[in-house]
Amino acid sequence: FPSHDRLAKKEKGEESSKNIFLKHGTDKFNGDPNGHTYHKKYEELFKGLRHQKIQLFEMGIGSVKPDGPSNMYVYPNYTPGASHRAWRKYFTHPETQIYGGDIDETICDGKQFFHTNQLDPSSLEKTLEPLGKFDIIIDDGLHTQEAAKIMFDTCYKYLKPGGIYVIEDLEVNWEHPDLEKWSSPNIVTGK
Repeated sequence: FPSHDRLAKKEKGEESSKNIFLKHGTDKFNGDPNGHTYHKKYEELFKGLRHQKIQLFEMGIGSVKPDGPSNMYVYPNYTPGASHRAWRKYFTHPETQIYGGDIDETICDGKQFFHTNQLDPSSLEKTLEPLGKFDIIIDDGLHTQEAAKIMFDTCYKYLKPGGIYVIEDLEVNWEHPDLEKWSSPNIVTGK
């Protein structure tokens, strides 16, 4: 096995998640001074997994339908799947699997991207069950407490032991009765 010094040197020359997100046009970091800076937390959470064979599922591919729920229509030149393309670049192991789900069936191919209704547990089950267990699950879907709770309650069982479950863009009601359940070291909520 390579020494830790050699690995550290190799990692220093790698492209940062910040640059990868910017290059692929995802809103996880897009250079907007008022935009998200998720790259910081993701670097911290995923650094040890970057070169490992992992399986990742992210809800929300990024529909650009102006009348669709939680869409990316407001971002000029956005192309659906930006985050998924960024994850493919960030996670370097050739056998890593990146999957996504979205309510907009026009951007789903049934192989990597699946038509999935985040508000319907049976739809989530139908999507995740055949794919197995995940090292990382990211909820970047509808961005409501109801949707996050349904997805968490349905999908947490598909997370491998020690896996990471992330909920993006959630406006948290700190009085919510399930908040303690959601406050695990492996669950990150943020805006």
